[in-house]
Amino acid sequence: MSRTSDRRLRRRDEAGYAALLVGLLGSTVFLGMAAVGVDIARWYMEIEKVQKAADAAALAGVTYMPNDLTNARATAIKTAGLNGYPNSGNSTVTAVQGERPSELKVTITSRIRNAFGAFIGVSDARIVRSAVADYTAPAPMGSPCNTFGNEPPSQPVPAAQPAGSALPPTPFPNCSAQPNFWGALEGPRTDKV
Repeated sequence: MSRTSDRRLRRRDEAGYAALLVGLLGSTVFLGMAAVGVDIARWYMEIEKVQKAADAAALAGVTYMPNDLTNARATAIKTAGLNGYPNSGNSTVTAVQGERPSELKVTITSRIRNAFGAFIGVSDARIVRSAVADYTAPAPMGSPCNTFGNEPPSQPVPAAQPAGSALPPTPFPNCSAQPNFWGALEGPRTDKV
């Protein structure tokens, strides 16, 4: 009987020891996972902000493309700075010509401090995002013949052009001599016959 009671007493003394160890070790692991989760959530927020700033900078600078890369770069860098990412300190901004002469590629690099990652040796994170904008020139609108009504067609050189004509010296290949359209202005209370 004494062996049985000794075993029971030992079990009572050790009861809860495993639960205590699991609780302590588990809380340490879960606290570490929560800390890493906080840093990762901050990275995602920073990624979104950097991407928006890169998009805005590319759109602002591309209006100078393709002829003025210097002003396009200056405008893109200034716009990135206005959006919280100056080309100094923890952020760098580069603006280069894209694959085509009308494209501007802006890349923003941001370094952020990790709140909890420093405890495991990752003191900061580097976020890099790029945006490419393409400048498309205005589309020509209207008739390529540059006529209105029944203006006489242009004459081949050396014949004289009609006085005051805006037609080019040689006619466009698809232009008609008789376009057959007219224009009229009508106002309120006007007979529209």
